[in-house]
Amino acid sequence: MRSKLPIIAAMASVAIGLPLQAQTQQMMNRVEIIISIAVAQCLINAGNITEETAAEILDEIVQEKPHLKPAYSWAANSNNARAAVEGMAPKFGPNCKGDVSDEVVENFLLPNLN
Repeated sequence: MRSKLPIIAAMASVAIGLPLQAQTQQMMNRVEIIISIAVAQCLINAGNITEETAAEILDEIVQEKPHLKPAYSWAANSNNARAAVEGMAPKFGPNCKGDVSDEVVENFLLPNLN
């Protein structure tokens, strides 16, 4: 999945009115936070963690990577981010450790980065 992130960010950045470098970084941050939330939701759905534990983990991620705070705030208030998480969470497999396919990225992640 990591190798696809620059491509995803570049493709998604076309729709936002920021300079390309800023667009790319913003999209990369959104991709990272959406994937983190989707994995957390997968773990909740599998009964491996509670919603409270997921919230604590996500808060820790943002504390460790403060550059993700704007993306996290966006995701918390975005219907698009929710749609991406809902579409991606079940696709990580029963242990929530699987890679997602290009089709999942194209159908759930890319259309919801704005």
